[in-house]
Amino acid sequence: MAGRSTQGITFWGRLWGLLTSRLLAVVLFLLLLGLLLLAVWFPQEPADLDSTALAHWRDLAAERLGTRLALYEALGLLHLFRTPFFWTLAGLLLLNTLCCTLDRLGGLWRAATRRPVIALPASAYPAPAWEVPGVTPEHLRRALRWRACRTWSEAGHLYAETFPLARLGTVLGHLGLFFLLLSAILHGAFSWREQMYLYPPDFGSPPIPLAHRPLCRLLHGELSVDRPGKVRAAVRVWRGTEEQRELLAPGRPFSACGVTFLLRSYGLALGVEVQDAAGRPLEVLTPDGRPYLTFPEGVSETSFEVPALDWRVVVIPSPRALVGLNEPLHLRIEQAGRSQPLLDDEVAGGGVVLPQGQLRLTRSSFLALEAVHDPGMPWFLAGGAALFLGSALVLLLPRRQLWARLDEAGRLWVWPGRGWEEERLAALARSLGRGGGG
Repeated sequence: MAGRSTQGITFWGRLWGLLTSRLLAVVLFLLLLGLLLLAVWFPQEPADLDSTALAHWRDLAAERLGTRLALYEALGLLHLFRTPFFWTLAGLLLLNTLCCTLDRLGGLWRAATRRPVIALPASAYPAPAWEVPGVTPEHLRRALRWRACRTWSEAGHLYAETFPLARLGTVLGHLGLFFLLLSAILHGAFSWREQMYLYPPDFGSPPIPLAHRPLCRLLHGELSVDRPGKVRAAVRVWRGTEEQRELLAPGRPFSACGVTFLLRSYGLALGVEVQDAAGRPLEVLTPDGRPYLTFPEGVSETSFEVPALDWRVVVIPSPRALVGLNEPLHLRIEQAGRSQPLLDDEVAGGGVVLPQGQLRLTRSSFLALEAVHDPGMPWFLAGGAALFLGSALVLLLPRRQLWARLDEAGRLWVWPGRGWEEERLAALARSLGRGGGG
């Protein structure tokens, strides 16, 4: 039993030594760096494209790579950051960082609770760092405590050190790196983005469900435009049967259903109705098949057709009308067989009446939202904060040590350890010369 226990402890000790090894961390970092260099050389398949955009990307890749595309796909070179090899490296580096953090946390606990070496051999003390008559260990102890040092004394010997905040900074730095790695893994494995277009309900548009969260549905409420750039939108959100109303603006997202929604674009939407001279409704053919027109970002004009009247209607809003302000629209109505348009003018109202029929346009707006789910973002922020705080503790509050001994002649012999620059020693000497502790 004793032999088995010793063998078990040796195995686990070696395993722990491997997991906390800096060499392992360096090897894993180099392998990941190699993958990054490969990703620079080979085009990587984007992860946040829809099926149409992804098919277009693959067509472009096929034109560029030719017959090599199939080989690259078989080797996983087009999606290196989604291969099992990458996830294995990332998981091992995450485990290595966690073990190193725990190991340094144990060192921090031992440094905070152990009793230090107070008395050094007499040969370890050089000549006094300064000559101050009448200095006692109590004077020195008060001066050091005033400088945030904790002290121990024993038989004429004194030891002082600052609180181990630099060690705490090192632990926080490792913890921050662990959080950053964890955020990268969570981001790569579980994050997603989704584009949504919301149209007003007065056009008959139903609530739009999220593809990744079907129980979460959104409906355009209203859009308020005071001036270009000063926009506020209301959105109705259903999570199952529960409804809530949210306000949205550029730079002011909202969260619902565990998802963050951002306003990416907005613009003019026009409901279209056409009737013949007798007042009967006619079929309208719009570019996307809906009974209304939209002007997404980058589109300044669009058109629709009325087959029964052989009309082609071109709608050209003004720049201010495109952003939702109540400005005139420029209409051009062309009819097959005629060289001149039936109408080519600005229309301030909601429609126009011609001998062949009448056209009615109902103004409204649309919203282009981006739904973002990224479970790694909180860990990314926590990792950045831990790295910042840890670096500040290491750089601004280094560890300082000092040993002192009072000899038989009443002289105080001082041996400053790490962290004591000449300026600090001079300031300490001056405070002792005043006989105080500050």
